[in-house]
Amino acid sequence: MARAIGDRRGFLSDARARRGADRRQRAEPLVELPRRAAPAEGTTVHGARRRRACVDGKRRAGRDRGALPVWDRPYRDGRRRAAVARGRGPRRDRGRPARRTPGGRGRAREAPTARAARVRERQRHEHRAPDRLFRDGRRSRVSRPCRRERRGGHARAGRGRRAPPARARVLHRRLVPSSGAPRVTVAAISGLSPLRHVLSNGANVIVQETAFSPAVTITAALHAGGLYEPDNLTGLAWFLGRVIDRGTAARSADAIAEALDDRGVTLRVSVNRHTMMVSCTCLAEDFEDLFALIGDVVRGPVFPPAEVEKRRAEIVTAIRQDQDNPAVRASEALQQLLYGADHPYGRPGKGTIETVERITRESLAAFHASRFAPSSLSLVVVGEVSQARAIDCASEVFDDWTAAEPADRAVPPIESAATRRQLFIPMPDKSQSDIAYGFVTISRLDPEYYAYWVMNNILGQFGLGGRLAENIRERQGMAYYAFSGFDPSIGPGPLVIRAGVDPRNVERAVGAIDVEVETLGTHGPADQELAETKQFLIGSIPRLLETNQSIAAFLQTSEFFGLGLDHDRRLPGLVEAVTMEQVARAAQALLRPDRAAVAIAGPPVEAA
Repeated sequence: MARAIGDRRGFLSDARARRGADRRQRAEPLVELPRRAAPAEGTTVHGARRRRACVDGKRRAGRDRGALPVWDRPYRDGRRRAAVARGRGPRRDRGRPARRTPGGRGRAREAPTARAARVRERQRHEHRAPDRLFRDGRRSRVSRPCRRERRGGHARAGRGRRAPPARARVLHRRLVPSSGAPRVTVAAISGLSPLRHVLSNGANVIVQETAFSPAVTITAALHAGGLYEPDNLTGLAWFLGRVIDRGTAARSADAIAEALDDRGVTLRVSVNRHTMMVSCTCLAEDFEDLFALIGDVVRGPVFPPAEVEKRRAEIVTAIRQDQDNPAVRASEALQQLLYGADHPYGRPGKGTIETVERITRESLAAFHASRFAPSSLSLVVVGEVSQARAIDCASEVFDDWTAAEPADRAVPPIESAATRRQLFIPMPDKSQSDIAYGFVTISRLDPEYYAYWVMNNILGQFGLGGRLAENIRERQGMAYYAFSGFDPSIGPGPLVIRAGVDPRNVERAVGAIDVEVETLGTHGPADQELAETKQFLIGSIPRLLETNQSIAAFLQTSEFFGLGLDHDRRLPGLVEAVTMEQVARAAQALLRPDRAAVAIAGPPVEAA
């Protein structure tokens, strides 16, 4: 290897420092490094790379640093072209003289003479790896940028050592490969494949194995909602949901909280008109521990008096906050207009301050004993856990639980309204009015459910809010929000239209809602509306199954209403089968402004 060091003569091993098997072995003869001769005039090749360049993983000798580098720069469309080293201008064709700069200030160089190293014809635009041309005519193989060696391991191996064989790349089923690797996709059309198992005591267990993440979602649902609480203790089910995890016979409240915090898990308890659900999402490795904790919370809460009083104070505070919220006040008032103050569907879920103050520890324990039983329990497990493992765990935790079967309670009958009802709730200190406008519809088990679902989407769901948002918000600019919601249950559920407006625009907004409701009820949807809505609803079904939590909620709903474990596969066909006549008939039967209930909460117009 020849290298000049200024004007001095230097000595360097004939075998320069190399890597791996090419390293210098023991003592090798030294050779004298002569001075580097000045290059011949006119043969300088410009554009040498300034960084330390490599050829085949080895550094270039000093005499070759003036070689012509040719490497890639991307076009906008992803192709690549040759470019110069950093800090230099765009490379020009070396066979032509340089152009003058604008204004004539630049000095054109003469055409270069013949050189030893020249760029091949069309080499500038070849889509290939970089290459280098050396002064002595040598040509390298593919040139790669130098990479700093890793210290230790095989990078420091001497001669005679072999690098370990390349391992086959095995992709975990949860991982999404980067570009260049085979793409892993899950066909939504294949649907879910849950397993349903009934324990010896009548508890239902549904298991769906997924590979979204190394996590598992556990949900335990029981028939213990607001429908079953005594009429004089409204809010009892909600109260129970707030205190059920505050201590059991085997764990104190602090022990439960510590077990959850150590695993980064949040235990959630939700209550609606019919069910109470305890759920959490944990790592797969913590599945057994969290399943046992949920079993303990469901089966054996003890309701410590101190925790009961603490939760009572929190619920009273939440009720007072709701009383200062126009949206909540309008929604609760609408439920009373639709169902009556004494109907379970017309009562506030949290109860009132008076009823919450009457709830005692004994009433909580009695309600738990009367509603919590294995025959009303539905367990759903979704995540990276095998079906056999989940069923074994459920059997270990719940199989020995015995309790009397809870008494069923039918939904009280609902009187259909023949006139329009309207209620205004004055809230002078507010700057916005909230409108709740609705009708009593059908049960979730009604055969016309899918026609009503499509109709509601056309009215106030499609896009930014269907016809309602298009008129009230987009065209007239009156509402901060405008949409409709359809919530059928075991009994006839409500269709509710919500809008938040300036108090001065309340009458106009209600009138606009009347117009859209009457138009759809009288004329039905347009052909394009129906086609686009059905396409949207069918396309949104996979989003219901994107996470373990959403799959668990879907399976719980299917189990509660008896829709079948294959409901996700049949649902697109059920929506596609909805006809124009069915939607028009549903709209005509329901959407009548003269039978609507309207609740408005906000400041009076004079105080606005």
